[in-house]
Amino acid sequence: MSIKTYDIYQEFQAACHILDVDSEAVLRASKISLLTDNLQNLNVTSGQIATIFGELVMQYGKDDFHIKLADGFSKAAFGHSFLALQCSENLLMGIYRVARFKELIEPVRWHITEDDKRLSIELQRQADDFPLYGIGQIMSFLWLVKSCRNVSAKNIVPQRVAITDPAPHLTEISKQIGCEVEIADSAVIEFRLTDLEHRVLSVNNLVTKGLDTSITNTQSLKVDNQTFINLVYHIVNELLPSGEVSSQRVATRLSLSKRTLERRLSEQNTSLTDIVRHCRKDMAEHYLLNTHMPMTEITLMLGYRETTSFFRAFRSWFGCSLKAFKEGASRHS
Repeated sequence: MSIKTYDIYQEFQAACHILDVDSEAVLRASKISLLTDNLQNLNVTSGQIATIFGELVMQYGKDDFHIKLADGFSKAAFGHSFLALQCSENLLMGIYRVARFKELIEPVRWHITEDDKRLSIELQRQADDFPLYGIGQIMSFLWLVKSCRNVSAKNIVPQRVAITDPAPHLTEISKQIGCEVEIADSAVIEFRLTDLEHRVLSVNNLVTKGLDTSITNTQSLKVDNQTFINLVYHIVNELLPSGEVSSQRVATRLSLSKRTLERRLSEQNTSLTDIVRHCRKDMAEHYLLNTHMPMTEITLMLGYRETTSFFRAFRSWFGCSLKAFKEGASRHS
């Protein structure tokens, strides 16, 4: 089985520059046998990333490295993640692109969910040998907030920021972010969707097209047809509560064009309409049989704004009324 690697060349060199640390000295001290002799393409494992970063921090020697890195990376186009945000149409699309590029350079998933009012990002560790402490979490969140402000010229303030354990200088960071950083069970940052509708001043469709093509080509090597369909189902389930599940929104989440998404679904004899229908039907059955959620909440979770629309759709899915479905479920329980 092949070992997953991450190309951290740009980010590593930039971090060394920001902290004024000798990059070659860091690599020597890390005692890592690189998987390539070409430092223009620094491919390392998750464990090696942890070792390199730890040595980088040791050689810097101060406890404000997370603030300095977040600030430095937010001011210049270091790496694909900032470039993806800097050239996107608006902050919302930029954040989705950032999340996909982040998974190429570190074993951390940026799990994004939306409802009709807010967007939430949860940081999830993807490798046992890569620790994700509070100091790394807040560094990512501080970078994101500062980057959003820099590319939009708007004072973007998150509604909530939470990390899993304390980090140095949280009082100062809370002031910079604009809300108090709390300690919780998961690392989460939440924004108002309306704040993410702001245009990015440096939008460049030619650059984002190239970035989208690059990441699609990279990930297509790892994603078979069934995995692709599963990804679409996953994204649809996440978007349902927002009430806006369109080919364009799903394609954006996958960094594909709308036409490419529709073509790939057609090749598997399905469509986004079919997938949305299946997701709504499955989730409706789950909510009704396994939860005590009120009908109004179920309606919203499935992406409907009126219960009458949900009732009509329910009858088309199950061939009976909601009342008859519940009575049948009660008899068989």
